[in-house]
Amino acid sequence: MDFLQALKKRKAEGPFPVIPDIKCFSPKEGDLIRGRDPAALAEQLEAAGACVLSVVTEPDDFHGSLQMLREICSTVRIP
Repeated sequence: MDFLQALKKRKAEGPFPVIPDIKCFSPKEGDLIRGRDPAALAEQLEAAGACVLSVVTEPDDFHGSLQMLREICSTVRIP
């Protein structure tokens, strides 16, 4: 199931779909994950009922990476 299909399915089921955002760092707020494993956070969000995830991969300002996205994708079943 792709991202949009997952959102539409959740909306049809009733609860308003929320898109959790995994972002390691914010230029304004600093370290947002405080040493936690992004893939473990993704698992927790999935277990809490998230139907999709947003993963910020921009490396310079947000300290993300494509490798982090790959690890998250291999850990969870949701898009």
